[in-house]
Amino acid sequence: MKPEVMELADRIRAAGGWRWLGIYAVGPNEISLIGWSGPAAPAHPRFPKDRGLCGAAAATGAPVVVDDVAADPRYLETLRTTRSELVVPIKRGVAPAPFLVGFLRELVPPPAVEAVA
Repeated sequence: MKPEVMELADRIRAAGGWRWLGIYAVGPNEISLIGWSGPAAPAHPRFPKDRGLCGAAAATGAPVVVDDVAADPRYLETLRTTRSELVVPIKRGVAPAPFLVGFLRELVPPPAVEAVA
């Protein structure tokens, strides 16, 4: 991965206060991680374009928001402790024919569990 893309992921993650952020490139048949920032690398750095929440965003060209990834059969696990996910498509070109070039993907951990007295 290019250091400048990793640095961009660090900056976006810090600006948003997120736990994990990935930047993905979209190819003809595959989605590939090109930069990330967070506690660990994802379990699936490459996957078919028609799989996962990124695949769903690729199919529609629209953002995907999932509040409970455990309940969504499209989810490809990235980090075991992820609760919700946001996938934002990155497009290049102008309407009416912009084309998809990548995604920003942000993961949200489960809420802290309070001790019961």
